[in-house]
Amino acid sequence: MVTCWIALTDCGADAPGLEWIGGEPPGLLAPVALRDEALGRLHCEAAFRRPVMRPGDCLAFTGGVLHHTHVSRSMRHDRTSLEIRLFDAARIPARLHGDRFVAVPQELQRISQ
Repeated sequence: MVTCWIALTDCGADAPGLEWIGGEPPGLLAPVALRDEALGRLHCEAAFRRPVMRPGDCLAFTGGVLHHTHVSRSMRHDRTSLEIRLFDAARIPARLHGDRFVAVPQELQRISQ
């Protein structure tokens, strides 16, 4: 799976942005291991990425990259973003089986190959 996260408004400074940890975890983590405190104990501060983004900026990353919304007390604005997940229709992750999907038209599939 590849995720494309697109900022539609300014974010990361005065509005919530995206935060991720460099490198992929060895596997699925238990919910307790995803808490900020637990992640802070496992990773040094430099491992946390929090870019400031402008409308139209895009991040693309694989499905194993641990990410979430980053918000601080000083942020006073809303953000709007778009998250698009792309993956092989024959290999839909089990956790997404209940989701609704839109197929990419054949013409676009040929362009990407």
